[in-house]
Amino acid sequence: MKRTRTIPAAALAGALLLTGCGGGEDDDSDDAPRPWIADTYQRVRTDVWQDPADSPMTVGDEISTYRGAEDRIDDEERVFLQYDDEIVAVLAGSDGGSEIEVGDYDSMHRRYGTYVSHRWPSSQGRSGGDFRGGGPGSGK
Repeated sequence: MKRTRTIPAAALAGALLLTGCGGGEDDDSDDAPRPWIADTYQRVRTDVWQDPADSPMTVGDEISTYRGAEDRIDDEERVFLQYDDEIVAVLAGSDGGSEIEVGDYDSMHRRYGTYVSHRWPSSQGRSGGDFRGGGPGSGK
């Protein structure tokens, strides 16, 4: 009698996740969902898309619902979503609607520092900001 082995679905799914198989290019949950944004919104130019009808708050909600951000800063006219090494900026469009820009953390932080530097460090690798630590006698 021949024995058949069955692999539980959960074990198979776990193995696929560990080996990196079973997903498309948009599977890294720490990154901004650039491919999803490109498929969902109208391209304006490199790394910039638009939603001609929805407000920045609505578009920011749509993007973060698809893939949650590490942090979010928003007001009535703009939304900034922080991901592992990228920032998504959603701004009010000049003709209404919203403009969505995706870029690497450092360049987007420099560009939009007025809005994000009070909360996010200037460089992704410097979570402690500019604090150098120490006290009396340290660093001598």
